[in-house]
Amino acid sequence: MKILVAEDEEIVRRMAVRILERAGYEVIEAENGEVALTKFREDPDTVDLALVDVVMPRKNGFMLRQELLMERPGLPILLTSGYSESVVDDLSNGADDFSFLRKPYNRTQLLSTIESMIESAS
Repeated sequence: MKILVAEDEEIVRRMAVRILERAGYEVIEAENGEVALTKFREDPDTVDLALVDVVMPRKNGFMLRQELLMERPGLPILLTSGYSESVVDDLSNGADDFSFLRKPYNRTQLLSTIESMIESAS
């Protein structure tokens, strides 16, 4: 199972990558939405899920989510943010059918959310 992690905060990205790799996932790291989309396009069919920060430079999480879903409809995408609900709502452009995990999250929260999303997508 391969997970694309798009997170601009290096400490948070490294923590998520470490949790996922220790749980047996293969991880593709990206420091912003543009890099994530480029890496995704290199081999889109191998990505099983994307973990995407909502607030990132160059391309926010909702913009990235939209582009990923245009290229691969049905791809499970877990959005995450530590910002207030109003900031997330402002960036969502009216989208209300997305999976979301509030930061800070712990190992158990991250893994259980991802596992249930992958099971639902199967």
